[in-house]
Amino acid sequence: QPVGASFPVLGILWSPHASWALAASVLVVLLPTLRSARGLVAIAHRLTPAWLAGAIFVLCTVVYGSWAVYVSQMTMVHGDEAHYLLVTQSLLRDGDIDLQNNGTREDIAEFRMLPFELHRAPSSPAGTTYSVHPPGLSALLLPAYAAGVTLWHNPRLSCYLFMAVVSAAVLSLLYLWLTRLGFGRWQPLVPIAIIGTVAPTAFFSVQLYPDFPAILVAVVVLLLLPHWQVAGRSRVDISRHEPLAIFGLALALGALPLLHPRFAPLSVLLGALLLLQAHTSSRRRLSLGALAVAVLLCGGLLVGYNIAVADDWLGHMRPGNAWDDEALKLSTWGISLPGHWLHETKGVVANAPVLLLAFVGAGRLLGKLERRLLVAAAL
Repeated sequence: QPVGASFPVLGILWSPHASWALAASVLVVLLPTLRSARGLVAIAHRLTPAWLAGAIFVLCTVVYGSWAVYVSQMTMVHGDEAHYLLVTQSLLRDGDIDLQNNGTREDIAEFRMLPFELHRAPSSPAGTTYSVHPPGLSALLLPAYAAGVTLWHNPRLSCYLFMAVVSAAVLSLLYLWLTRLGFGRWQPLVPIAIIGTVAPTAFFSVQLYPDFPAILVAVVVLLLLPHWQVAGRSRVDISRHEPLAIFGLALALGALPLLHPRFAPLSVLLGALLLLQAHTSSRRRLSLGALAVAVLLCGGLLVGYNIAVADDWLGHMRPGNAWDDEALKLSTWGISLPGHWLHETKGVVANAPVLLLAFVGAGRLLGKLERRLLVAAAL
């Protein structure tokens, strides 16, 4: 309160419209200094994209990690976060995702002060309680949750710190991907700075939702296959052991629907890139075989999981099992898809209007008829 009364201008820090402007103002102030510092310029010429990506990772880890400490002390787990953590707790204690014997006040008190009602999937077989939320994120959080319980009896903080590291990795790898698409060393720093400091990234960087882990898998695939995304590039092997690399990447893509079914189209899109890579490989039979085995393995495991939690091979992906019956109606897309941008309180335009520059960039690519525009549009 004394700080707020003495320096009311600091209230602008809480304005989502100003967050991008504040970040830009810092860069503007630093720019003349950087231009006049010959020593820094000489060092900058020696900085490779790998070094810059590492710097982005370290900086974002520190910033988001500090933000995680603040958020975990000042707010309570909210929304779907608590449901993901409850499944993680069940995995740690019982070795399963059945919440029939979980969810008591004592269980919840481990990571949240107030109890909440379980999101039980209506399709859960008799005598079981399966969450409507997929278990992928809960499984990923298991090591962090266990470490938090053991080290400082605060699994929520350790899970937030884990998400901070994942978010930092996403931004650093996005930077590397842009350089491999031909944008140079310095230009990609601008969109990365913008993305990393505005909504939704800045707010969700430490929260417990499956989006950042899914983006991390996606950007790794994109990073390894830039030659299919830019015209005029010759094919390059992923590694010396390409069939094995294709197998691992296919497993990761196949696991995305366990983070959330909405990532299934992303799995298919990036899987098509892997198929193209395998088909053109000098060890084509081995590469295609590795891809086929991974697809069959992931498909079998996913169907087995669906049958276990819903007695239905489609599992929670069938409307009515966990989602509302109207969830997949095309008529809702006319509202929901523009709503990501135009919703009056939650839309991108309301919270980070600087991201409208994305359409300016797309317009420039359209004028040049570049393949990179197709990559952006598909994603």
